[in-house]
Amino acid sequence: MSTKRWYRQCKVVHGVVGDALVVKVPGSGCFKRLEGAARSIWEAVEYPADVDEVVSGLCLEYGGDPGQIAEDTASFLSQLLCCDLVAALEKEPGPEDRQRRRYLWLLKRSLVNLTYPEYELLIATVDHFSKEQNLVKRQEMVCDIRRLYSDRYRDLLDSKNCGNARVSFAHTMVGLQRLHNVERCAETLFAEGVDGDFLEAGVCRGGMAIFMRALQVSHGESQRNVWAADSFMGLPEPQDKVDLEAGMDLTVKKHPWLSVGVGDVKDHFRRYGLLDAHVHFLSGWFQESLGSAPIRQLALLRIDAD
Repeated sequence: MSTKRWYRQCKVVHGVVGDALVVKVPGSGCFKRLEGAARSIWEAVEYPADVDEVVSGLCLEYGGDPGQIAEDTASFLSQLLCCDLVAALEKEPGPEDRQRRRYLWLLKRSLVNLTYPEYELLIATVDHFSKEQNLVKRQEMVCDIRRLYSDRYRDLLDSKNCGNARVSFAHTMVGLQRLHNVERCAETLFAEGVDGDFLEAGVCRGGMAIFMRALQVSHGESQRNVWAADSFMGLPEPQDKVDLEAGMDLTVKKHPWLSVGVGDVKDHFRRYGLLDAHVHFLSGWFQESLGSAPIRQLALLRIDAD
């Protein structure tokens, strides 16, 4: 058995300020600001990693004396440990566990489109340039848009981290941190043997529901069901006086991008290889569809709806 000490995050990020992640310290009401190398260390222990692995990544990213980096990293992880922001694991994860975590790591970033975010920025930016513009300049924008629009690129990444994007080309708008949160909830109920299915009320493009099914399958819990409930026609007409006075109308006539048909959501499940007999779609307004749904028991419920 390995004598290394493995660390893993035990909290999700509270918010993003500039280039820094902000994490709330449990039980204190205080916050910790993580930027630069501190942010890199935090992100490196999203899943269990030992100090040597973290140091290796930091050396590649920042350069410098490996011995000093190792000392500073161990000290910082100890600080996070004292604040209950990371957990120390004495047992090294096995190969199956590490492969599962690599899969889920990549899947989360694919669902929020942190794999090719520069193309989202390119689509949003290219409309401002005429086709007659200098061809070389247009190619430069395509090749190096992250540098040319660095502030906008950083804002895009932050929105994908926290899930505050108004319009997204990804399969989910919830953001990376909400995916982390649902993953922690699922891990807990799996470990404690909590019986029941997963349900998301308000699925839009289906990304979170897809991730729910991936969690079940990758943790050997594929006998559970995922229920994806949505009108699949967009949002309902506003009824509340406050919404009406504010002109808060998110219906298909005003925001058609929020109206995603059930066929499209099924196709998104299929693209990730996760459309199977344990995935069920409940179409219609919730007051009509949920009451009669043949659900025996729920272990995890996520509500993202109006």
